[in-house]
Amino acid sequence: AGGGGVGGLADEFQFIHQELTGDSSVMARIDAARLGAGGAVGVMLRESTAPGARHFSTFVANVTAGLRYSFQRREAAGNLPKPPKNTTDAAAPPGAWVRIQRRGREFTGSWSENGVAWTDILKVSLDLPPTLLGGIAASSRVGLGSYLDMDAVVCDITVEGALPPP
Repeated sequence: AGGGGVGGLADEFQFIHQELTGDSSVMARIDAARLGAGGAVGVMLRESTAPGARHFSTFVANVTAGLRYSFQRREAAGNLPKPPKNTTDAAAPPGAWVRIQRRGREFTGSWSENGVAWTDILKVSLDLPPTLLGGIAASSRVGLGSYLDMDAVVCDITVEGALPPP
């Protein structure tokens, strides 16, 4: 999962996704994570696969203080993302659950130790199209062409709002 992450004007990361419509959410348990400095793995709702698309994400991220839950977002396409909102609580795989949720125009990033009781990191209201891409995102925060500096196990993935198959 190479790439410079979702912190610049042009995102570089790996994203396994599907189309979601209306109220939707993606939830997953991070069972294991070996992340280099700045590396992240988690869940994302995104307007498109364009490098500067608007998005909302909840990650387990390797920040200065160690593994933390991080809510990250880009509210205007082609602009820099807002500064991440990192928790003071340590993210401790295998009990590190992350969720990104859309209810109307409200997007909420949250975390849990058990997948049942959730703690919100941040809620943001923004008008986005009814159909978004939702899924698992990961980045080593290492530039393209470099060796990867991460590995993670993501499991217990739950997706709400998926479009029915054709």
